[in-house]
Amino acid sequence: MPSIDARKALASFGAKPKMAALNQLRQELKSKIPASGSLDTQLVNMARGVWEEANPRRDVF
Repeated sequence: MPSIDARKALASFGAKPKMAALNQLRQELKSKIPASGSLDTQLVNMARGVWEEANPRRDVF
């Protein structure tokens, strides 16, 4: 879950920059994450997905 400061920072952006970021993250993400929830929730989930793909848990292998 994002911190309170992160949520405030995300809330300060308008819908247009959020949609641009969301579209960019969707392009970067190889696996698909369903688009559900608020725009902020979708951005957090997409960003988490991109980060997890770029940083796999090597301790699991």
